[in-house]
Amino acid sequence: MEVKKIVNFRVIFYLFILGMFCVYISYKMFLDFTYSLALIVPTLFLFFILIKRRYILFVFSILYFTFLVIYPFSFISSYADYALNNKGNVYVTGKVFNINQISSTFCFITIEDVTAIDANGEIHHLLGKTSLSVKVDNKITFSPYDRISFKSSINNVDLLEEDNQINTFYLRYDIRYTTNVNVSDLQFVSSDKTIIESFREYNRQLLVKGFGEVLGNVAFTSLYGDTNYTDRDLLAEFKYSGVAHIFSVSGLHISLIVLIINFILQKLNTNRKIRLIITGFILFLFCMLCNFNSPVIRSSIMSMVLVLSSTVFRKYDGLNSIGLAGVILLLINPMNTFDIGFQMTFLSILGIIMFSNVVKKIKIKNQFFNALFLSCVTSIGAQLALLPILANVYGYVSTWSLIANLIIIPMFSLFYTTLFLINLVILPLPFLNFLYFAPKLVLEAIFICNRLVTSLPYSIFVMPKISDELIFIFYINLFIISKYVMIDFKIKILVTILVFTLLIGTIYFENKGKNTVYFTNQNYFEQTEIYNNYNYKCNQLIIYNSKYQ
Repeated sequence: MEVKKIVNFRVIFYLFILGMFCVYISYKMFLDFTYSLALIVPTLFLFFILIKRRYILFVFSILYFTFLVIYPFSFISSYADYALNNKGNVYVTGKVFNINQISSTFCFITIEDVTAIDANGEIHHLLGKTSLSVKVDNKITFSPYDRISFKSSINNVDLLEEDNQINTFYLRYDIRYTTNVNVSDLQFVSSDKTIIESFREYNRQLLVKGFGEVLGNVAFTSLYGDTNYTDRDLLAEFKYSGVAHIFSVSGLHISLIVLIINFILQKLNTNRKIRLIITGFILFLFCMLCNFNSPVIRSSIMSMVLVLSSTVFRKYDGLNSIGLAGVILLLINPMNTFDIGFQMTFLSILGIIMFSNVVKKIKIKNQFFNALFLSCVTSIGAQLALLPILANVYGYVSTWSLIANLIIIPMFSLFYTTLFLINLVILPLPFLNFLYFAPKLVLEAIFICNRLVTSLPYSIFVMPKISDELIFIFYINLFIISKYVMIDFKIKILVTILVFTLLIGTIYFENKGKNTVYFTNQNYFEQTEIYNNYNYKCNQLIIYNSKYQ
């Protein structure tokens, strides 16, 4: 039987998946070159394309796979820069990028655009960012965009940890150096705001005036994804209910913006091509306002691909659309493969597409209950697809996250839509800031609902770390039950039950006697997590994985 009769072939989607596979194999080849044998998989794909006589695609695929194999190998090899080793104390200046106030006596500051001058007067322009572990006497007085200077020894970081795993935190924020300083050693040089940064600060002040200090900074975080001014404990409440993603500018936010833009443009009777151009321009401006953060760029590209699909091809194809967005993002930066946000974005969409296809035959006549059912399906699909990733990143999943998402996401959609539109009015007319009362009421209701959810018993389900091999099997099984694998439905159900039984059994026996799987309450788990993280002072950046993230 031919492959196409078993698998509903989506060439662009498979290019994306095989591209991530090439990047992963390149990383493995850095550790052990025998992993290069695994490149037989993309080679077979190339052979399949060749026999189909799709020559342009064949040439593109060769160049694409070659680039994705070479780049990560080279990137990992050159990540650590030893130019400042054994230089002793150097004079450093840099621009504050991020501040994480952990306690009244300790914080992390990340600086960018860093220059170091050694004892010989040699100037070093450092790549990436530098993380400062700072001892403070009270709350830090520096702000983002301030340029600071200090004298200290600078240590380069290795992208690969002792267990040869990629340090995804260093990778995500492009941290190349670390150092330890006292707050008294830090000197203010100047405030170094760009026009965009000045605009953001102006907007933040308007939001604080309209919402109040605490909620105003939360609203600012919702708009721009900047958590520098936001109370970490406040945002941590949403982490434990499984809805912290609403305050990280990503797919949900960009989708709402695109819907708002298209709704307005449709009312103005603009054609599809004009809507596409205007949407792209506005999303580009929004990316600028968000400092071209990776999640914002990723979500904007995905949204533009979806809009382009409906504009050019009329018929939307879920797998090829996310595949095209993935190919573009891998070509921009192959190391996106190891970014947790990148993985979660695509997996959640993939879960929604695949899970909704399983139950799409179920029809509910009542519009309200049909909408509720579709919301449940969407949330379940996303949560199911993210399950192993969340377990590995956080060590737990939120028991009531489905309920929290069903309640809070519609409320947040209302909040964000009203905030976005009202904010556009208030920016040029600041005396109308009393209009913020509408989104403020919705935001307060969101916090109340979230606290009710997190107060429920057994709100945390602690899980063990799942191996890469088991995760791979999990997603293969998820793909099998989708409409893209064309085998008998009964066989799909049988295979699914069999695979999940084997997965659960394997995880159980791997962790037997370790007491790593249990339910607990959010408050207890929060205290335990803080305690454990403070015990890992030997790896100071582990604190970023705590509730203050």
